[in-house]
Amino acid sequence: MPAVEAILDSEANSCNTEDKLFETLHNTYNAVDNREVDVSSMYKEIEEFEEREWVKFSVQEFHDALKNCAKNTAPGPDHVSWRLWKRFATDDKVCQFVTKIANACFDTGYWPQHFKQSISVIIPKPGKPSYDKAKSFRPIVLLNTMGKLIEKMIARRLQFESIEAGVIHPCQTGGILQRLVEDGAVALTHHVRTAWAKKKVTSVLAFDVAQFFPSLNHNVLSKIFKHFGFSASVVSFFSDYLVGRKTQYSIDNITSPLFDSNVGVGQGSALSPILSALYIAPCFHLLDKWVKDEEGRIHFPLTSFLSFVDDGLLVATGDCRMDTHDTLKEAYAQMTSIFKDFGLVMEHTKMELFNFADSARLKNSPNPSINLGVAPFTRESPCVPKDVWRYLGIMFDRNLTFRDHVKFYSTKSVSAVRCMKSLGNSNRGLTPKQKRLLYISCIQPIATFGLRCWYKPGTRAFKTNIKMLRLTHNQGARWITGAFRTSPMGAMTAVAGLMPLHLQLKKLFERSVIRINTLHPHHPVLSLLERRKAKGSTLHPNALERKSKTIRNVIKSPLDSVIDNPSSEIFDPLSEHIKPGHRLVDRHLDKVKFVLMPKNRKDRDEYHNNLNLAPIREPTALHLFTAGVKHKFDPSIPIPHRTHSHITLVTAFNGRAVTSKTRAARRRVNEETIVGWSTFLALIKAHKKLQKR
Repeated sequence: MPAVEAILDSEANSCNTEDKLFETLHNTYNAVDNREVDVSSMYKEIEEFEEREWVKFSVQEFHDALKNCAKNTAPGPDHVSWRLWKRFATDDKVCQFVTKIANACFDTGYWPQHFKQSISVIIPKPGKPSYDKAKSFRPIVLLNTMGKLIEKMIARRLQFESIEAGVIHPCQTGGILQRLVEDGAVALTHHVRTAWAKKKVTSVLAFDVAQFFPSLNHNVLSKIFKHFGFSASVVSFFSDYLVGRKTQYSIDNITSPLFDSNVGVGQGSALSPILSALYIAPCFHLLDKWVKDEEGRIHFPLTSFLSFVDDGLLVATGDCRMDTHDTLKEAYAQMTSIFKDFGLVMEHTKMELFNFADSARLKNSPNPSINLGVAPFTRESPCVPKDVWRYLGIMFDRNLTFRDHVKFYSTKSVSAVRCMKSLGNSNRGLTPKQKRLLYISCIQPIATFGLRCWYKPGTRAFKTNIKMLRLTHNQGARWITGAFRTSPMGAMTAVAGLMPLHLQLKKLFERSVIRINTLHPHHPVLSLLERRKAKGSTLHPNALERKSKTIRNVIKSPLDSVIDNPSSEIFDPLSEHIKPGHRLVDRHLDKVKFVLMPKNRKDRDEYHNNLNLAPIREPTALHLFTAGVKHKFDPSIPIPHRTHSHITLVTAFNGRAVTSKTRAARRRVNEETIVGWSTFLALIKAHKKLQKR
């Protein structure tokens, strides 16, 4: 058994038997079972939230949770796949039955023991130098499918409520609604460029929590739920959900007997991201209290701190490196103390220091090491900073040119294009249309990852970065068309149906700018904008508020384009009307009927012929018919005043059409928007009609 012999126990002895192997795995992933915790600081420093209402689940929430489940994922101990569950969901009685079980769990504060059993599949973590330790492997939990489906419904509720109530700290990203990897990278880039405009220097310290997911204390998590205002039914449910759990370890097709799992949340559970975010949120609230004074102003040199799940980042700005390093050392000690109170331990060996240059154009600025006072980074062996630092997949260089980042991902995308040549050429395999779709969906996201950080015309290396990405674009066009190497690239790109690269990048960046208008309040990016764009978020001292165009040109922030964006549309992603459990389809599902017509023309005609029109003839009923049509034209034929889409609204009362309207819906809209607009106008018409009656 080579896999068994390769893993060593805590005493560096080889695990020669299955029992020894499973005991080593269990002790590794449950090592914090008896770790002491003290959350008294949470009660002292953080004001207790007012309790919030928890409404019952609806059948529509069941359908929403099931809709996004992939059909090819591995099932749990019950061996029931999502494909089978989607077939079950065609029966309304099954949907109502599962919804009643979910509501009963919260009414009684009980989670069935059947759902508490799981299988932990042990898979190796990528990129490890050796795999002779259990810490080099990651346990992925496989749960019973029905319980996992209910967990998905709960997770969506907790995500929405945690953000709406401000439980999640603004610095937290990853595994949270609307908070992406690039948001944290863009915020860091903004802080560094703002510091350069103020003639200051910036240093950052990245840290990691050892065995984060297996280290979450269940008692602490229950206290967090109660302190942050979750309903008593939620607290009661999770008090039972987190106890009495059992798991089996599976490695190399060998399965262990059941072990008690008294700590941690399993990676693979739908609740794992939000529960881990809630667990670590009080730690950042406490650090926020330590950084700010009584009036909420930052009085400590620590500029900001960010977190992507358990990967944290401390950002310090000062007049010299000594100030920033002293700040990072003191802040790290404070962060370590806070985490220790919550039963979490820092993994000091994974700490990384990075000193940004003194200015954007200074190449040889000082790059000193730091003595953190903890092993292995002491006075004898300080933490040595890197010249190129990778954080959240973004390659940061000291001058923020992002040359190394673009070079890395352009090389990666070119390699992917060359590998795709095996899928077909001009004689066989995929058609050019399929190749184009594959290139746009699989290659372009790789090449343009992190675009928001460096796309700023006028900054250093901007043209160089576009030149490196052009190689990927040319390789993709050559693969799609099957053209020769000597073919002119302009014509080849047009034949392949690809936009010119500079216009494609501009389009992607403008989309990211428009996305800012859809973000929820307290988002980490909104606190760096103007007050009129911040949606009520507390502005950071480095925000672009009251900064003239001249100063913003000096800063060259990646968020500068958001200020100049003329979009005046207002989106509220936390509106009560779209809150799970409060939506129209949640409360009055029996009043709303979704009818999807067959796609086949013959089946569609048969559907219309068999349509029951009897309810329309009811004397007291008001019926509204809406339709959205997206026309397809040949763009090569110029037609003046042409619109690509129309909506139609017909009001029927007492079996007769009363009014009918047709309006143009302009060009750049999709089918969902057209139908939504027509339905919205229909509801307005119905409301006016009922008021007259």
